[in-house]
Amino acid sequence: SMTLEMKSPIAGIRGASELLHEELPAEKRTQFLNNIKTESVRLQNLVDQLLALSSLENRTKLGAPTDVSMGSLLRRVVKQHQSSLLGKDICFEIDAREDPVVSGEEFLLETALSNLVQNAIDFSPSGGSIALILRIDDQELRLTILDEGPGIPDYALERIFDRFYSLPRPNSEHKSSGLGLCFAREAIELHGGSLGLKNRGDRSGVRADLILPQL
Repeated sequence: SMTLEMKSPIAGIRGASELLHEELPAEKRTQFLNNIKTESVRLQNLVDQLLALSSLENRTKLGAPTDVSMGSLLRRVVKQHQSSLLGKDICFEIDAREDPVVSGEEFLLETALSNLVQNAIDFSPSGGSIALILRIDDQELRLTILDEGPGIPDYALERIFDRFYSLPRPNSEHKSSGLGLCFAREAIELHGGSLGLKNRGDRSGVRADLILPQL
């Protein structure tokens, strides 16, 4: 699976570099140089994700947990994604009446939340809305993320957290590395919590449910 994921960017870099040996107009040369840069970043991200996931899977407990304010962390993650939506015109609706605190590794929790938000963005239509609802229930933190995408096909429901498994994005054949959701679940379970994805009851998108023990 890893070999298949890495073949595409490697082929792109090789093809572009071979074409650069030919006489090309300046704009074409710039295009191929940009392709090399883009595919190099894609390959680096894949390697980084693999290393992070491998490190996470070999751990049985948290390293040096600290108190993490999840409301503040959630708003920070959303703000980061808002600045890089590239005109997709997606509206975020945050409903966080409280700011629950959990014990954990902030980097792992932030990366897990970021992966979940990015997944919702990828499958949301332009002009769509993503709702993020944060609640405390029976000493547990519950975060619900609702998107307005096409939903998860029935055949993919059991595989959505498998490493390297990814669905084509709407109106595109582009897929992700298939590591983001796997990392998110591993990180949440390391914190003693759980993460689930399912289609919304009215088939209007996907619902992610994240549960963590509260301090």
